[in-house]
Amino acid sequence: DYSYAIERTDRAIRRIMRRRDVPAVAVSLVDDQSVIWHDAYGIANLETGMAATVNTVFKAGSIAKVFTGIEVMRMHEEGLVDIDSPITAYLPDFQLGALSPDPESVTVRSLLSHRSGLPRNGSLLGWHWEVIPNVLEAYTASAAEVHQVCPVGTRYKYSNLAYDVLGRMIEVVRQVQPAATAAGAFPYYMAEALFRPLGMTHTGFGTRALLYGDTTMANAATGYGRDGARTIPYEQFDIINLASGNLHTTLTDMERFARFILGGGQVDGRRLISEATLRMM
Repeated sequence: DYSYAIERTDRAIRRIMRRRDVPAVAVSLVDDQSVIWHDAYGIANLETGMAATVNTVFKAGSIAKVFTGIEVMRMHEEGLVDIDSPITAYLPDFQLGALSPDPESVTVRSLLSHRSGLPRNGSLLGWHWEVIPNVLEAYTASAAEVHQVCPVGTRYKYSNLAYDVLGRMIEVVRQVQPAATAAGAFPYYMAEALFRPLGMTHTGFGTRALLYGDTTMANAATGYGRDGARTIPYEQFDIINLASGNLHTTLTDMERFARFILGGGQVDGRRLISEATLRMM
């Protein structure tokens, strides 16, 4: 009987939205392969009055890293990548700044686990789209202008740069090439290799404006901040951290992903990764 949990969750969300002035929330309760309950609250766009729904597109940010990590581990299963090998085995030109204590010891595993010592970001600004279509290649190259903050394996240090380097490795190892006007090969490859097979048809490493030249974002939630008594909409834009933070998705798509994880690497009878690999992750 889930009614008690649903009731408590519903009340808690409404209370949080009132106290913290949160415009829109979407929430789901998934038990193994069953979606028990889902609902959306509030207004996705205050200017137009558009209500939030379970199919509203939300900027999901660093959840991107989970999908990038899954694709790296799929390549590990296929024997294309040894996660204990140096990243230079797959990206021979990878360099870090001269002050880095031990750049040659940066392994794929250390990048996956935020134990590579890489700093949070590279040296390119998040809106540096001049490098299209080689966004992740340029961002990885920017690592030569930053330095490790500690030797590999000595501490946990969260790094967007690490996952964008892994995204570049996926492009190289999978031998995918972008079209001249594309935002890199990575978003398109991941859509076809992972999101579509999972049935996540409204998920992507970028907005439609970035990926398809469609300037409308009619179904996307707008983020807001406060300026005194005023509610100010944030400018919505993509960031060049394609593999680490530029994910956009819906609640219904994330329900399918939850079922995939709870199903040990398969959903609707289709297996994309082994249960053993998921457990190792």
